[in-house]
Amino acid sequence: HASGSLLLVLAVGGEQVLAGALSPGSLSSFLMYSLYLGFASSGLSTAYTSFQRTRGATERLLRLTDRQTRTPDGLESLPSSARGLAVELEGVAFAYPSREISALSDFNLHVKPGERVALRGRSGCGKSTILRLVSRLYDVDEGAVKVGGVDVRSLREYRGAIVGVVPQEPVLLTGTILENIRMGGDGDDAAAAAETALGALGNDAAAAARERRNSWPPGSDDEDEDDAADTWDFDGAEAAKAKASDDAFRQTVREMILAGSKSGAAVDSMIMEVNCYKLSENRTFRDAAPAALEAVMDLAFAPGATKAQAVRSLSSEISRWTPLLAKLLGAGDVDDERFAALALEALVPSEPDHPRAPLGTPDVFAIALQKLYEADVLSGDGILAWGEASSSALRKSAQVGQLLAFLEDDSDEDESGSEEESD
Repeated sequence: HASGSLLLVLAVGGEQVLAGALSPGSLSSFLMYSLYLGFASSGLSTAYTSFQRTRGATERLLRLTDRQTRTPDGLESLPSSARGLAVELEGVAFAYPSREISALSDFNLHVKPGERVALRGRSGCGKSTILRLVSRLYDVDEGAVKVGGVDVRSLREYRGAIVGVVPQEPVLLTGTILENIRMGGDGDDAAAAAETALGALGNDAAAAARERRNSWPPGSDDEDEDDAADTWDFDGAEAAKAKASDDAFRQTVREMILAGSKSGAAVDSMIMEVNCYKLSENRTFRDAAPAALEAVMDLAFAPGATKAQAVRSLSSEISRWTPLLAKLLGAGDVDDERFAALALEALVPSEPDHPRAPLGTPDVFAIALQKLYEADVLSGDGILAWGEASSSALRKSAQVGQLLAFLEDDSDEDESGSEEESD
């Protein structure tokens, strides 16, 4: 509409300029002022729309802040020394306000202090409803929910001080898990709470840190005391944390490839999926290479397969996953290919009954290297670089030695051919 109006003004104004009734400067000024006015009007319209949206959002917020709770706090409080409280649901009946059918009817449950209870059942049977009643997000229609023998409806600050809920899909804010656990507190109390939480999850390092929390820190007056039990090995803890992170990353990549193979996913889609996960974890293709090799080898060597079957399956799986392997193993980069061949060598199991045990025989290992070479996943230079770096029995075997000799002769021929072309 705006462009049509502008063309109409130009047409009428142009006729008047040709007729001498209007000067070109006046027409230009009129067009400029019209544009300024149009832009200003558009800005006013945008501002008015934003104002209306803000007004609607503010009204909804005010309605929420003015809303009266249906579960007001009681007047009683549990003793500050109370620990390990039992939870009881006695003859509970409840129906959601918007539904006529009862979610629970004459339901009874007793959870002893320290006891762990899992609620199982079909969808809609009331599992989440029970948690909401125990958390007092709703009050029961009949019966009672008791904590420590006291009806939760009579307790003061029940949800903020007594009960806590961990949803099955937790929301993590920016930062580490430790920082999320400590959120809402400060000082030593928050640090102790975080250490206790991590210790409860089975984090031995956090439990040990909790044991040492009141012992001397580095730089204190007792630093000269030679007590190995009070050594604060921050480097060791960081190294253990990094190793656990690496193991989790590789395991996830391996499971992604195995799951993709089972579901018949296209290799191109798996490349994209692994790449997206790699970027989300701030990792490199080299980080994912060992896991990719392990997954392909696990697919190739099925339990109970004969050696001949394993060789055929090995060729088939390498051929199928060539685009992914070439992407992750760095075809053309000698250092990355040497790393990949060393990773393949590391996949040879020590257990003779392991499904990948055939990979430890020299002829099968040589075939694996050869198939990777034929698929242009590993270059001759990359395999030769592995040969120089490895000192294993596989490297010294006759079968692998023949492959390395062939690749070395082929490399020498390529170099001599290049020299003749340059001459």
